[in-house]
Order: sequence, then structure tokens, then C-alpha cells
Amino acid sequence: MKSRTAARFPARRVGTGHPRAGAAKPVGLTCAGITKDGPRGDGEIHMGTMHRFKGLEYQRLAIIGVRKGAIPRPYIERYRRSDPQRYEHEQRKARSLLFVAATRVRDVLAVSWHGTPSQILDPVITY
Repeated sequence: MKSRTAARFPARRVGTGHPRAGAAKPVGLTCAGITKDGPRGDGEIHMGTMHRFKGLEYQRLAIIGVRKGAIPRPYIERYRRSDPQRYEHEQRKARSLLFVAATRVRDVLAVSWHGTPSQILDPVITY
């Protein structure tokens, strides 16, 4: 695969029509969406969810929006008391997905959030 830059989001649906894709236009960049069949379009920046990037590799990668309430998904809180094993399993899945997403890069990785960062990042963030 050609060396490209990619942006990944915890969201379920992201594509070239997503509002974040519009941020690239003023500086002359184009975006290609990542579908289940791979990149769609010839954009310099590939955009998609973390699930869509499995098996792909990029020179530069930004994982955007790794905040509390986005990863892990808020629905897992219902299991915290009712099914602690399921809660831990869902936590591990979210951590694993973020790990897999972060290991798809060769040279430069940026992880960002707004508001409160995901608790998954706690071991690696220095305040």
C-alpha cells in the first residue's frame, strides 16, 4: 500500500461526508473513506473507524476522539454491577481495538481527545 496518512475515529460511522472530513478542504487536502472493502477514493487522507483499519498500514496516523464516553462505548456501564465478567470482557475488547488501531502506523502516531480522555489512556498520559 502507498504510504498515506490516516485518521481513525471511535465512532461507528465516519466517511468523506463526515463533518471532520471538511476540515481538510481549506488546506487543499482530500479525503478517502475506508469501507469494508478498503479505501474508497483517491484522497490523501484516509478516514474511517478503528474497525475499518484492521490489516492496513500507514506512515502517519491520527486516532481522534479517544475520550470518555466514546471508547469504551458507554453501554458497557450496564454490566459493571450486573455482570462484572462481561464488563471486564468489554473493557478488554475496547483496549484491544485501540491497541490494534495504534499498531497500524510505521512512523508517526497522534492520539487526541476533547473533554476527558478515555480511562484506557490513563496508564500512558502524563499530566
